[in-house]
Amino acid sequence: MLSVRESGTTIYVNFGRRRTRDFSVTIPRRLKPAFTAAGLEPKRLEGRRPRIRGWLEQRSGPMIDAAAPKQIEFAD
Repeated sequence: MLSVRESGTTIYVNFGRRRTRDFSVTIPRRLKPAFTAAGLEPKRLEGRRPRIRGWLEQRSGPMIDAAAPKQIEFAD
């Protein structure tokens, strides 16, 4: 994973430099406490290789909306 950015009401977990081409995961900012409580503090995801479960959508690039911490897991 390349970077984690917060913008407005959304946290973006980016897997590449070009958002129109590279994969991203979005997390609603209001759910940040739930992700943190589950050991998934968004900023600590940088540099790790997670498995993301959800529906892949094509908006301004390929992305999955993570509405629950159980959608993100790590093999390491």
